[in-house]
Amino acid sequence: MHISKNLLIEGWRGINHSYALINQYQIRELLKNNNFKIYFKDIPFPIPEWNKKNNSSGLEDFEEKISKLTQPSNKLKIDILYRISFPYRMHGGNANKIFVFGTSEYQKIENMIYQGEELNVKYINTSIKVITSSNWSKVGFIKEGFKENDVMVIPCGVDLKIFKPINKEKKIKIRKKLNINNDHFVFLNVSAMTWNKGINKLLVAFSEIKRKYSFAKLILKDQANLYKETAKNYISITKKKFPNLLTDEVLSNIIVISKNLTLKELSELYGSCDAYVSSYRAEGFNMPPLEAAACGIPAILTSGGSTDDYYDPSFVLKIEGTKKTLNDGKNYIEPDLESLISNMSDLIEKRNSLLKKNKAISFIEKNFTWKIVSEKLTDLFIND
Repeated sequence: MHISKNLLIEGWRGINHSYALINQYQIRELLKNNNFKIYFKDIPFPIPEWNKKNNSSGLEDFEEKISKLTQPSNKLKIDILYRISFPYRMHGGNANKIFVFGTSEYQKIENMIYQGEELNVKYINTSIKVITSSNWSKVGFIKEGFKENDVMVIPCGVDLKIFKPINKEKKIKIRKKLNINNDHFVFLNVSAMTWNKGINKLLVAFSEIKRKYSFAKLILKDQANLYKETAKNYISITKKKFPNLLTDEVLSNIIVISKNLTLKELSELYGSCDAYVSSYRAEGFNMPPLEAAACGIPAILTSGGSTDDYYDPSFVLKIEGTKKTLNDGKNYIEPDLESLISNMSDLIEKRNSLLKKNKAISFIEKNFTWKIVSEKLTDLFIND
């Protein structure tokens, strides 16, 4: 007779922050197997303004199922406790096994660990194991003192039912709404517009590309509903620094999208563009390039960081980069401007014979779906 294990998930749900999305995708898959009886405890968001209305996850249909997951009674024995929120709650718990999800974008997690009153409670288990999403990110937890065997890398995934190529008619329709015609070559970046995303480097590169290719356009989709950083603000800062590069002509060909998009709308935005560019400096995983590839477009990504874990020549062109360290000990990779410009030019001029849309989607299907992620989680929860 099969006996399911009691799994308590403590974390975020209902908004489009990456941790909440990852959590919901994972729960959706975990609910499909009979290994667990799943319970859920909401952890407060660190920013009170975050809410379902303004920061919807886009998974409304599934959120109803998640909302029915309840907290366990105090008497219930918890076999597995899985935490996915921020700051990282590394204190003990009343469970046989405890796992904490976290990312270390800069390979440093100092000041990222929860310091609340729960630390003073006595627990039956004080042994914590970490789940992180890339080998780059794993380094930060090891530097903090976690043993290498206690930090497991489980990647993020892609929902191929949501993120998929669109037909030509749909692409034309979406581009028309954005005042983009079929002759334009459109680069896209979806991010929080913080320094680690390398947006300033992308803006400088695009200004050079625009001078060479009059039909080039750039779309910046920010996360203004979650963070105070906006694409318009970053453009303004970069223009002040490089006034001769970010001319009115260049700026008129940069499209900013700040409104919250559903996952379907985001998928269609990916599919309506010609290439995804992430000249990032530091990332814990970086999901958008994988989602974009699932929608049929190639990606230009900084080499040496977290995205190396899912590099495949069928959809990724690498930007050369140099690993550097800030004064506070944070590590990052500075993307090379000339390499970025060269890759953007190569895509426009179709000098990339290895890029194959169907092969890229097949690669993702075999390695980076949420079903595969949940199988890795299940194996870890049960067998670790």
